[in-house]
Amino acid sequence: MPSRNFINLNPEKRKAILDAALDQFSKDSFKYMRVSEFIRQAHISRASFYIYFEDKRDLYQAVLRRMYEEAGAVYMSCLREEKGCFYEASCRAIQEFKAQEQWRDYVSVGREILEDRTCRRLAMEVGFHGTEHRRRFFTQCYGEMNRSRYPKLGEEYFAHAVDLAAGLLLRTLIVNALDSPDMEEEGRAVRCQLMIVERALQNISGSEGYEAESKEPLFIGTANISNQEGSKEA
Repeated sequence: MPSRNFINLNPEKRKAILDAALDQFSKDSFKYMRVSEFIRQAHISRASFYIYFEDKRDLYQAVLRRMYEEAGAVYMSCLREEKGCFYEASCRAIQEFKAQEQWRDYVSVGREILEDRTCRRLAMEVGFHGTEHRRRFFTQCYGEMNRSRYPKLGEEYFAHAVDLAAGLLLRTLIVNALDSPDMEEEGRAVRCQLMIVERALQNISGSEGYEAESKEPLFIGTANISNQEGSKEA
């Protein structure tokens, strides 16, 4: 975990350090990322680095924690925007997280997690399973849940549904990291899985069936993202 000295930094300074770290990890593999190059880009001294972090593993996990926290904040916002509907909020969260400025850097980090055993282990250690942070997040999600849509649904069931949605968000990272040749099919598969969960939630809570209206594609390949950005610049 980052030290209290890092946590107590000005928020803008913390963000700048983690932005520099994400940029480094997305360009260089975890194995070959050099602390000397990072501190130059982050504009901090080597002494400061070791005041803030134990080592580059600690820095890597700090980047992953921010990614998970950002994903959680996006999901919570979408749950409010979609008036507590699990299905619509989950679809929207996937789209909005992918629209973030640093999405492509996260894709690079996700690719390395797939390919490198050490990175996978570090990513698993950062997971919120069993932590107070995770329980608090699910309680907040339950507070935003639409009670009229899920009248008899308990917090535990809704928490597991949100956990499944988080897994599908991770799948979007994996799909983009592998640059799947059929993003449209992948998007349909994720929507189908989310709808199965939605209907299960309604069945458990004794409410009527729900038909989705959202038709926007969930997945865009990394190549297509580049093409779209090139069109905007033109």
